[in-house]
Amino acid sequence: MQVFYRYLLYRAAAKANLSRFPHRQAGYASVLFLAIFAAIGLAVFSLYDSGVVATERVRLQNTADNVAYSTATMITRDMNVIAITNRAMVAN
Repeated sequence: MQVFYRYLLYRAAAKANLSRFPHRQAGYASVLFLAIFAAIGLAVFSLYDSGVVATERVRLQNTADNVAYSTATMITRDMNVIAITNRAMVAN
């Protein structure tokens, strides 16, 4: 019988404690959700921005490489023409 009374007291104490919690903790889940949602949003934006920056850097490097190659090709052709002209001048 003593076990049954102890069980009833335990249930009454648990019920009294449970009835207080919803009033004291109302709204904390939404605040936590907003904080987590803001952190995830910031992380996604940061990842997207990093991708855009990396893409632009690769594009800029490719452009610089192509300009250097084109300039070297034009200078090489010009020097070849000058060398041919010098040989023609020496031959005559």
